[in-house]
Amino acid sequence: MYNPTRMNPNNLKRNSQRRYNPHAGRKHSDIIANQGPKSVFISDLAQRISTDRGWKIVHFEGEDFEVVYEYICSKNATGKIVNKEGDRCIRVLSGQIFLTVNADQISLRTGQAYPIPKGLEYELATLGTEDAEVLFCQKRDYEKEIEQLTESTAQNAKMIAVMPKDPTLPSRISSDKAKLAASKIQEQRDAREKILRSAMDRGQPMKAPANITGEENTQSSAPIKARPPLAGQNVSGFSPMPVGARGFGDD
Repeated sequence: MYNPTRMNPNNLKRNSQRRYNPHAGRKHSDIIANQGPKSVFISDLAQRISTDRGWKIVHFEGEDFEVVYEYICSKNATGKIVNKEGDRCIRVLSGQIFLTVNADQISLRTGQAYPIPKGLEYELATLGTEDAEVLFCQKRDYEKEIEQLTESTAQNAKMIAVMPKDPTLPSRISSDKAKLAASKIQEQRDAREKILRSAMDRGQPMKAPANITGEENTQSSAPIKARPPLAGQNVSGFSPMPVGARGFGDD
């Protein structure tokens, strides 16, 4: 049977469109899970050593060579360096490293390695948005024998982010001043209650009490009128007639 509502051109166009999958795309939890170190254990982090571009862990140190794990933050570059005495091999564990050799830039991704023989001038750099984990197998004390040929770019973003902006602590109020202010407030409260109590007993107009400094309060010159007591309020002890409809003598 022909249905004009279903055969409407607008409905046909809407039904033919591809429906959006709410589970498609990259989740925020997946992005957060990919940040931070992935190739070390918590027990290894206790041995980390801070560097200008992140931190490192010395896994092995022998007589001739050493194995060093290094976490390099983003936006870092070593500058052009050279070691004329020792060899080095670099392996990328996570992230991406750019190796520049003889004006040629080599991109090393996760799982890739590259040998650096002695006497080779090179430069290492990380991405501007992603950190990198690198494993170095090199001559012992390799970094102490490095010659810096050009200026390096060290921007440890993670270390800067956790540092407080103002390390100075706020000044604290003296305990003596706090006790003095509290005693003045209590004196004012007691004086106010005493005036109110005496005025209610005599049925006279009340005057505003003094402020904390002991001076007379001149903000309001008009006297405070005391309201007449309600039924049952002028009886000491248990009130025989509670305040309410029966407190005013109504049946």
